[in-house]
Amino acid sequence: MKKRQSFFISLLVGLMALSVVIVLLANDLGGTAKQNKPTMPSQVNVLSHTAFAPRGPNAPACGSWSSRTTPTGSYITSHYGEIRNCTLVGSTWLITTLGNASQGGVIATYGCPGNNATCLNGTSSHPVAGWNFHRPPYPGGVTLLAFEPNDPNVAIIDNGGHEIDFNVQLGKFIY
Repeated sequence: MKKRQSFFISLLVGLMALSVVIVLLANDLGGTAKQNKPTMPSQVNVLSHTAFAPRGPNAPACGSWSSRTTPTGSYITSHYGEIRNCTLVGSTWLITTLGNASQGGVIATYGCPGNNATCLNGTSSHPVAGWNFHRPPYPGGVTLLAFEPNDPNVAIIDNGGHEIDFNVQLGKFIY
């Protein structure tokens, strides 16, 4: 009986030591891998949904025009589900949605013509007619995860559990 207890105690101590080594190795590898990870835009809460602010100290986030009580916000949420993310990428507004009972989420883009300052400031309304809606390849919601570090026009998204890229300027999925 004592031999069996000693064996299990030795096994337990060995497994604990192995766990510590694995954790230390993972932390060491994680430190070097962080340099190559995609950059994440800063998060800010806007109204009832989470919005991602674009990079830059004074970059605007989506304003009240994206609320479900405005014509644009109401149209998007009634047709494509709750707005999950909203951000400005270059001169293009980008929205992701979670979908609804009849269809999955989408990516919506709205290009500001000629880098129009009023369009880019985040407070001006963007009429529904100017939006382009891009259906992703998989069913389910769409969530912005990050941007490619070498190309800020490429958004990394989750689409129904699949991680894929979306080129914001071209309006194309990359997979």
